[in-house]
Amino acid sequence: MKNVLIIDSDLGFVFWLGQTLDAAGYETLPAKGVPEAISLLSKFRIPIDLLIAHATQPGVDVFMADLRRAQGGNLKTIALIDDANDPSASFPPWDAWQIKPPLPDQVARTTFLTLIQSVLEVRSALRST
Repeated sequence: MKNVLIIDSDLGFVFWLGQTLDAAGYETLPAKGVPEAISLLSKFRIPIDLLIAHATQPGVDVFMADLRRAQGGNLKTIALIDDANDPSASFPPWDAWQIKPPLPDQVARTTFLTLIQSVLEVRSALRST
């Protein structure tokens, strides 16, 4: 089972994405910001396979780099952005980015699951080579 940490101040979206991922067999940890994410990781002490975070969250870049380093580079990341013109879409440390849907629906569910599976498979493929 893969552990996914979701950081976004939009708790409705975090709840929706968490339920979507839980139903697909992932274990999710929701946080509305970096301080809450740090608290969760301190409490549960589990490795995170994937970090999904709103790219504009205060401190998320430093948090991502620290978490990746603490896990020996074994962390995949997806940036949530508000639109395709968001400069965070081209920020190099992110493995992928996705526009946050205004109204999550079945299409958004499929899009997120496909993206998450492909991002996580890249790491699995690299390990087996």
